[in-house]
Amino acid sequence: MQKLLFLHIPLRLVVLCSFLCLVANNSVQAQNDDIDSLKKTISETTNPAELASLLHQLVWEMSYYNPQESVEPAQRALNLSLDLGDSSLIATSYNRIGLVHDYAGNFDLAEKNYKRAYDIQLTFEGEDATDGLLNNLASVYYYTGRYEESMDFYLKSLTIRESKRDPSIPKSLKNIAQSYNNIALLLKRQKNYSGAISYYQKSLTIKKELEDIGSLIVTHSNLGALYMEQDSLVKAEKEFEQALFLTDSIGDFVSKAMILNNIGLLKNKSPNSSAAEQFFLESMSLYQQIGDFYGKATAQFNLANLYLDQGDYGQAEQAALEVLKISDEIKVPEVNMSALHLLSQINSKTNPKKSLAYLSAYITLKDSINDVAIANKINQQAVMYETEKKENAIALLKKDQQISEAENKQKDLVISKNQNYQLFLIIGIGLVAITGLFFVLYYRSRKEAAEQRAEKLHVQHQRELDNLRNSLLRPENNETSERIELGISQDQLNLYLLNPLSDREIEVLYLIAEGKKNKDIADQLFISVNTVKTHVLHIYEKLDVKNRTEAAAKANSMKILK
Repeated sequence: MQKLLFLHIPLRLVVLCSFLCLVANNSVQAQNDDIDSLKKTISETTNPAELASLLHQLVWEMSYYNPQESVEPAQRALNLSLDLGDSSLIATSYNRIGLVHDYAGNFDLAEKNYKRAYDIQLTFEGEDATDGLLNNLASVYYYTGRYEESMDFYLKSLTIRESKRDPSIPKSLKNIAQSYNNIALLLKRQKNYSGAISYYQKSLTIKKELEDIGSLIVTHSNLGALYMEQDSLVKAEKEFEQALFLTDSIGDFVSKAMILNNIGLLKNKSPNSSAAEQFFLESMSLYQQIGDFYGKATAQFNLANLYLDQGDYGQAEQAALEVLKISDEIKVPEVNMSALHLLSQINSKTNPKKSLAYLSAYITLKDSINDVAIANKINQQAVMYETEKKENAIALLKKDQQISEAENKQKDLVISKNQNYQLFLIIGIGLVAITGLFFVLYYRSRKEAAEQRAEKLHVQHQRELDNLRNSLLRPENNETSERIELGISQDQLNLYLLNPLSDREIEVLYLIAEGKKNKDIADQLFISVNTVKTHVLHIYEKLDVKNRTEAAAKANSMKILK
């Protein structure tokens, strides 16, 4: 059974914790309390420098859980820092903006802001202060698949941290352990498992010396994920159990729920896959207790996949519908989309019409998410543009002030500043008007394009339903008896298909290619004629064809005919 990307979310959560484990020893409620307390302090603070620092702290706390809401305080902190002209605060502001975009998945904007922060920090504080930003840039390159650049930056960061190593300063050792862990993750992604294990062991050594239980949980979990990827299930289970023991020792229910989910995935790969059910259920129960419904949806999704693998379509559909219900409550479209796709898979064999309805809803939601992502990116680019405009305006204003101070009296300086302000105001109003017009035209064109796509999708689905209806009502004697000389390799064919053909569908495709009618195919495979018709419909849908001859032609066009 082909799994969706959503299935691997628990493992990715383990990976992300190595960069910034915000919840290892805190409950979700405690995190929210800290944020509320920070917001109250910010509302009462008037000193610009103190306010900028508090905003930096707020963004740090919020960005992992809610990057969208972190944009405004991050931008506000940058504006304050620019007004103060404090290079350290400006560098930190760009670093925080980069962090927000990093967690939001806008890696190009994250890279841009991290580089700005790096250049400022390098100029005013020296290379020894840049290890954190080098690490952040390396993580961006890691997630964008630029592995050579990622390794280069991770090693640069590690070199600086090793040079500043001081056993009496725990943070110094923690940073080195973090670098080891991140390099191990990169080596794992590159399938260099022996190298990854070596760096994980180095990280574990330091974390054990520091008795950093939260970080030990992360590294043991990452090792478990590595061994599971190698199918070393015994070693993987040992690492997960060690991580599980540590979570109990500090009462870290968030990590425990995640690890139980991962053990469920591990058990699902073992011969006794039925044991996975209990771990998924325990994980779901913990997520329910701590109020993490996103995590609960993850475990519930994996449970639905387990039932589907076991051929229990009833329980699989019930579990997938529960995921759909949770996604509607937490307002996470990606979870909703994954649940719809899974429901389409579950019903593909038993109820093709229902499967097609779920698939249609999945495609519609996917297009909608893409449109929203594009709109968000445009808004973020607009914010960056306004920031750049303000920087340029400040730079020009400072230059004008220097010239005026050298050549004119205080009165002339005031007049010059007012004139410049008016000029910038006029230019700003013009730019805002042009930008507003562009956005209006752009959104109008996007809306029209979306309506056209929806209409095309409706027509396409109606045509598919008509074809399905006609094929089911067509008499047997009207089926083509044309014999198609064809030899098809299943492995080759499935490489080209988004939704691979099953073994039974391949058998039916071979018999179709031999010119056999539905009744003959049913007799030879010992199945009913209606079942044959259903398989034929699936073949047409997956190959995107309308008849038997087109199926052979489509295979030929894909260069998979022997």
